[in-house]
Amino acid sequence: MQRKPYVICAICVLLAAASLRLMYPDWDAGLGAHPDERYIVGVAEAIRWPGQLNPYVSAPDYAYGHLLPYVLALARAVIGGLDALLLSRLIAGMLDTVTVAVTMRLGREVFGPPIGLLAAALLSFTVLHVQHAHFYTPDVVLGLTVAVTLFFGVRTSRTGSDRDAALAGVCAGLAIGTKASAALVLPALWVATGGPREDGLAVWRRRRWCCVAALTAYGLTNPYAVANPWTTWRNVSAQSAVLSGAIVVPYTRQYAGTIPYLYPWIQQMRWGMGWGLAVVCSCGSACMVWRAIKQPLPRQEWVLLAWIAPYSAFFGALHAKFPRYWLPVVPIALLYGCWTVACLARRNRWAAMAVTTLVLSEAVFRCASLLTMYTLPHPWIVASSWIAGNVPSGARIAVEEWDHPLPTDAGQYTVYSLPVVGPVDPARWAEVEERLLDAEYVIVASRRGLVAAARATAEEPAAVQYYRGLFDGSSGYRPVACFERLPGVGALKLTDDVLSNLSISTPDVCLQSERERISLNVGWLDESFVVYDHPRVIIFRRVQ
Repeated sequence: MQRKPYVICAICVLLAAASLRLMYPDWDAGLGAHPDERYIVGVAEAIRWPGQLNPYVSAPDYAYGHLLPYVLALARAVIGGLDALLLSRLIAGMLDTVTVAVTMRLGREVFGPPIGLLAAALLSFTVLHVQHAHFYTPDVVLGLTVAVTLFFGVRTSRTGSDRDAALAGVCAGLAIGTKASAALVLPALWVATGGPREDGLAVWRRRRWCCVAALTAYGLTNPYAVANPWTTWRNVSAQSAVLSGAIVVPYTRQYAGTIPYLYPWIQQMRWGMGWGLAVVCSCGSACMVWRAIKQPLPRQEWVLLAWIAPYSAFFGALHAKFPRYWLPVVPIALLYGCWTVACLARRNRWAAMAVTTLVLSEAVFRCASLLTMYTLPHPWIVASSWIAGNVPSGARIAVEEWDHPLPTDAGQYTVYSLPVVGPVDPARWAEVEERLLDAEYVIVASRRGLVAAARATAEEPAAVQYYRGLFDGSSGYRPVACFERLPGVGALKLTDDVLSNLSISTPDVCLQSERERISLNVGWLDESFVVYDHPRVIIFRRVQ
């Protein structure tokens, strides 16, 4: 590929990536709708350079790496005056744009310029990355640090340079300093710094530099994790127990009965990557594994495989299967998919062009659907405005626990908490019934409780009865307002229906907007794709 057209295309791809990720950073009008983001921003706001740098002071149970709050706190100290939440999202968007650039460079290093450029173009429009670039969460930063680690790892495997090995180690230390699960990149570094035909002393020297650099980078960015190893171990172990299912919390109940490996793959097909992109990447990954079995691979390709294989094997088997966990492997999966398309092009150029056009078109549509949705006000904001204008002051409002409290300004109301999600306990449902008898309004602010009930119909029939009674009116309430914004372009909207799993009909008040659109049901979506930026809010009023 000639240099000038390549540079022009690369600049266009990066400009597109940046614009898509930096659009609408105030998509929730400053609510902080993503709980992980809200938590990390809160920790960062408690940090003061250079005085108070210990995140455990404000968050004793903090389990993420300390790099995230440090970056945000430092940016606030340098820039000043900008809202911390808005600044964090701008940082996330910029970092994910750099991930696109690194993917392009990594693909060029391993497979050649055209494949790297195509993979970067597809990543620019991959809705999983675009959506999560609007949240300041560890996985966005992890995706970048891992990609840079792999880039320098590939460089090390090519050049045998101690400098490249040290840089790979620095990036690995930053990745582990972002999230402990980044330790799964260590097999890739082992492959990158080795060499079957090389002097053992040279291999040992590279690995020593890599190890020292990684430990130094981790220690400098996580000093209080090093100084408080038992606290760090306790917090990370607690989160590991949640991920494995040893501890079940409300936000992981949606994974009851889900199939390992299959569930995250289906979620990527339905929303995160789209059907076309997910199929192409899956075929590419499978072909690469088969190729590795049948013939020796160049060492730089083994570096990538030594990352994506153990990471996918580990996270695909977990009880908690949050789609965002796959952000760090999507760039490599895209490189494999584009490599497969390039192989197809050598046999049938027109077929390869057709596949590329279809896949890219779907990715662009999904990305446009997401960003178009962000032009509308967040449902929690709209619902709060409706409550302020239609619910009398002093009214008693019941809101489900583990969901965003509504209205956002509840000073003039008496707000009850309904413990609809939690361990199986008859006393809990007795409390729910008692509060339902006293409340005048009930707010279902999102699908979180509905999904938990749908996954536990046999285990906890009281949850199903609660929602059926609420929606069919037998509990004495009637739906009076419904607010939502859906991804889509024009009249075509992408939807999924969780109510059908509970044999509950959509309320008429929600059907009014459905009659004005063309709905494309994509199937059951993970709540983390929906709850934060486009939940459906239904307000019920007591009529009996």
